[in-house]
Amino acid sequence: MNKFIDYLQVLIAGSGMINFLDKWQTLVGAAIGASMPILFWFFVEWRRRKKERIENWYYLERILVHCINSLVDTRRTIRIFLDGNLEKTISNIQGNIEKSAYSSDRTFFPLFEANLVEESLLKIQTGSGYIDNKIGDVFRLSKDFTWSIEDIKRQFEDTINIQCKIAFSKLNPPDVQGRQYINSLKSFRACVERDILDKNIKIFIKVLMETRVALMELREIGLFRWKLKFSKFGSLVKEIFHFKKLTERRYEIVERTLKDKVDEELRKVDLED
Repeated sequence: MNKFIDYLQVLIAGSGMINFLDKWQTLVGAAIGASMPILFWFFVEWRRRKKERIENWYYLERILVHCINSLVDTRRTIRIFLDGNLEKTISNIQGNIEKSAYSSDRTFFPLFEANLVEESLLKIQTGSGYIDNKIGDVFRLSKDFTWSIEDIKRQFEDTINIQCKIAFSKLNPPDVQGRQYINSLKSFRACVERDILDKNIKIFIKVLMETRVALMELREIGLFRWKLKFSKFGSLVKEIFHFKKLTERRYEIVERTLKDKVDEELRKVDLED
């Protein structure tokens, strides 16, 4: 009798388990059915963002290439001006000194594109903090370069105008006025070579090239492998309270890893000049 009762209890328990599994299966099915539209939306959104990010990479690279080419052309144009028109003007003034004549010779600073990067570029996200920061550096250097070119052009025009006024006023003897004019032009040339050619343009091209090489690497290996390659997961826990320091170290790793490629591209740019 006891065995029969135990048998009935097992049947009842089994029936309850079957009911439970049936209800659980229904619940899971309902949950999956309800979540499918949400999962599909996430998938579509992920695909859209991935496509948009890849388009941003190509767009940014075109902008960077344009900036590099424009700076190379600018550097070449300035050098042609310094070695050509400016030297010719100095030579003419020297001839005037020998003839005891006043010098009012004029030449004009060349025109070229200076404002290379629009502020809207800062709104583009690449998925890489390093490259996004580099884009910020590019924008800042573009602004500095624009200001530097405008300032150097103003200085040159002021130098020419002042020396022409001195020549017309004849306040100084011709040889004194001519030597002052030559010294002013030579000082201007030294300033352009030091501040524009050897500093502003050189630094600007280097940052542009670092950004472009990093972007090319990102396109080649993809965002996931990029983050694996240039992240320091082992140091994250140890330096969790020093995130800025960790970020700086990660950026140093990127630049050190890509340095050879950057140097190679910079050599190509120097050969083109």
